[in-house]
Amino acid sequence: MKSRAQLAKQAEKDSSLRLLEMLEQECLIKNELAIREIEVFRNVLSRSLAVIPKFTWKNVYGRRQFGKCVLPAKPTYEDVAERLGVRKKDELLEMFSRATVTERKAQERSAWQMLEKEIGEWEDQCNKSRALHEAKKKEYFEKQAAWNSDVDIMRARLKERHPDAVQFYLKALFASLPLQAVIDESIAELSLENETGILGINVKLPNPESMPKVSKYRFVKARKEIVPVLFKQKDRDALFEGLVFQAALSYISTVFRVSEANFVTGVVFNG
Repeated sequence: MKSRAQLAKQAEKDSSLRLLEMLEQECLIKNELAIREIEVFRNVLSRSLAVIPKFTWKNVYGRRQFGKCVLPAKPTYEDVAERLGVRKKDELLEMFSRATVTERKAQERSAWQMLEKEIGEWEDQCNKSRALHEAKKKEYFEKQAAWNSDVDIMRARLKERHPDAVQFYLKALFASLPLQAVIDESIAELSLENETGILGINVKLPNPESMPKVSKYRFVKARKEIVPVLFKQKDRDALFEGLVFQAALSYISTVFRVSEANFVTGVVFNG
């Protein structure tokens, strides 16, 4: 009894140690995720500066191929026989029972008839799938060709500073910015004054309340508890202010760093 009590005590101690190790590991993971989330807000500008040079018109064109037609598997005799429960040939049993042979052959005939029917249905289904695939493929490439034609038109009009072409080009340019995690660049409004070359950019900034609330996590060993450490309000405000400045500079620097937007002489950024 004393031995069992000692073993139980040791098992309880080992379990408690494992729990502590698990909680420590969980705390490390939570801290890593919290740091990554905060870094997204802190590194908007540096990431934007790294990405912009990679933008080319080539990336705007639609070049993706249409997927292959996926057909259902062709029925096989083995599948049908298994599904219908066809008796397998047993030479020893059939040597003493002609009825068993007759029964097996009847089951096999039924299975072959069923297979023939299912193959016919399978061929019909394959033909319908191929026809539908070809129709969708034709529609897909027609839309892709129309899009690429629009890109060609916009690219030519950009040199003439057409408002729609300016909108098209700059929106495609802004879409390459790594701002998606914090700002919806798809709703940015753009306007260009042809006479002055002043570009207006209106961007909807995130609500300050959407900023991260937790700066890190702390593991309290005595209570076996992971406790979030919240940002001080002034630090959270500073994080948001930094995001606003970086977002503005990301948009502005993007415009002035591309040669095809050289008609822009100034930018008015409104967040």
